[in-house]
Amino acid sequence: MNYRATTQFLQLRIKRTKENNK
Repeated sequence: MNYRATTQFLQLRIKRTKENNK
């Protein structure tokens, strides 16, 4: 896996978790 791909995936996951926690 690419470093960029992993960071993007993690960022998307963090965004989703933050939205769900609201």
